Amino acid sequence: MPQIHPLKSVKPLLVLFFFAVSALGALSQTLARDLTSPELWKPERVPFSFKYGGKDSAQLLGSWQTKHEVLSSKDGQIQRYSYTDPATHLKVTAEVRLYPDFPGVVDWVLRFRNDGTSDTPILEDILPLHGLIGAIGWTGSWKADFAYAGDGKTISLASGMIATHLLLHPGEEIRTARMVLMSWTGGDWQESQNLWRRLLFAHYTPQENGQPMRGPVLFGSWGSEPISDKLAYIQWVHDHKIPVELYAVDAGWYGDSVGLENDPTNPNWNPWWKNRGDWFPSPRYYPNGIHPLGAALKADGIGFSLWIEPETAMESKKIARDHPDWFLHRPVSQSAPNTSLLANLGNPAARQGLTDMVSDFITDFGMTWYRQDFNQGPQGYWKPADTPDRIGMTEIGHIEGLYKMWDDLLARHPGLRIDNCASGGRRLDIEMLSRSFSVWRTDYGFLDTLAEQAQTQALAFWVPENMGFETYSMGFENTAGSPPWNGPGPYTTPEHLYLMRLGYDAGYGVGPGAAGVNNDAWVAWIKQAIAEYREVQPYFYGDFYPLLPYSRDAEAWTAWQWNRPESKDGLMMILRRPKSPFTQIEVRPRHLNPDATYEVEIRAGYDKAPVREMKGSELAHLPIRLGESPSSTLIFYRQK
Repeated sequence: MPQIHPLKSVKPLLVLFFFAVSALGALSQTLARDLTSPELWKPERVPFSFKYGGKDSAQLLGSWQTKHEVLSSKDGQIQRYSYTDPATHLKVTAEVRLYPDFPGVVDWVLRFRNDGTSDTPILEDILPLHGLIGAIGWTGSWKADFAYAGDGKTISLASGMIATHLLLHPGEEIRTARMVLMSWTGGDWQESQNLWRRLLFAHYTPQENGQPMRGPVLFGSWGSEPISDKLAYIQWVHDHKIPVELYAVDAGWYGDSVGLENDPTNPNWNPWWKNRGDWFPSPRYYPNGIHPLGAALKADGIGFSLWIEPETAMESKKIARDHPDWFLHRPVSQSAPNTSLLANLGNPAARQGLTDMVSDFITDFGMTWYRQDFNQGPQGYWKPADTPDRIGMTEIGHIEGLYKMWDDLLARHPGLRIDNCASGGRRLDIEMLSRSFSVWRTDYGFLDTLAEQAQTQALAFWVPENMGFETYSMGFENTAGSPPWNGPGPYTTPEHLYLMRLGYDAGYGVGPGAAGVNNDAWVAWIKQAIAEYREVQPYFYGDFYPLLPYSRDAEAWTAWQWNRPESKDGLMMILRRPKSPFTQIEVRPRHLNPDATYEVEIRAGYDKAPVREMKGSELAHLPIRLGESPSSTLIFYRQK
């Protein structure tokens, strides 16, 4: 969550998905036939490009030695195509993954390896996707160039790292960005997006018992706080049987950190970011370490997440002093003083050392979740570390090392979950999605309730495994108000339900109360609130349809549908925003059988409402009236 450096040079992306509509329909149909065909990987048709020794790959591959292998994997079939230069023995391998359950999808990574005995000629302008409608995912810096062809029917795409100009030493190997393409034909873009969403759930999401992982109900606290306060809070949760699942400790638990994230009036303030690199529990706040906190949570059956930013260290802190060779410096300038360092994960010793450090924390502290943050602009470190004949190598090494670090942690700690933070949502690419969950999807925060709705709607197709936060009890500190559990209520008001429900997503962050609170009415209410979220959460793994256009207008409404065709049921959430003058809208849900009968519940509060029957044709044009602004309602439907 903490943010101090905007990542101006890093442009992460989960997966860009470019699809054909209208005039592009003929092209998309052609791709549907050829996308997974071996013909795509013939030297004269490969979808990638590079320059080698000053020559374009298109001029070279036809004379290189080729080989094709077929491998099996748990997720599908891997086709391995290799192209070897007979003169220098540079070997280019395309590892191509096909999914039987998604026949129009292809996923590939390129690897370049020097199998010769001397350095290769310069290898540059490596574009693992070139000339196709498609997708890219890379956790570093990337570019995507689009060209609209003169025939008026074709858009070509070339994509890869921003800059590559490098030679490879004997035995050295590098990889490219992962490319994932999905063909689609038809006239409804939302159907293609839901096919893509299903692909993500099936093959690019951490799994639990063969199903995409369910997000947690989370509560937490700041790191710079006495462990006694945290233990008292956890005991209160235990005593009142609040059904939360994960407790998260944010930054500031280490070194000499003192005070809140922004606490300049505190005479002892020593902010979290100045102490990065002193990775040991603060003796002020954790005199006996952090293990007692993890043990208490384990005893109560609650998971434990801890914030760490291992890729960053201040140059005066212990880890940087002990291991200066692990870190990169950036050039000193007036606007960017050289006080923070970036770990060089391309250095095997640095990667191994930081992996071991985090792994030991996981074991010693009893962590079940690991929250990795990243508040750096890495280009300012990577570029100066490159030599003229190795441009791009530092970035490639770092990104490969990052993936290796996470894979090693997941292998060492079965069942571990990783929360991918990165200044809030700045590493949402497909490689990271396949290994993690996004708890803190943006540093913009959740107190802008219109922005939170916009984020939920926009991310649903691209990053379905992410968390929303309710803004009723969570937002009191920023609205100069008293927490609701300090008052008698009423709690179930249209505005409060609106603020609670707009945070529903694959995971849910809540403020359930505080140590010492003696308010039975509040306890009963927050339990009811969490129970409703748990009831609706499974629907968020269905197909998603925004029933109204994307908008951040306070006068608009929000209307979302999650449809589950396998079980013939679904959910709609309707939100009337704070300044909306409209008291009624007609919602038009998708994929209903007009002749079928549906059981429908329209629920305004937390109490279940009467179920009534209606034909699909009636449900497809359903008037909804919300008399107050803001307010909300949920609509459950099931085909009989």
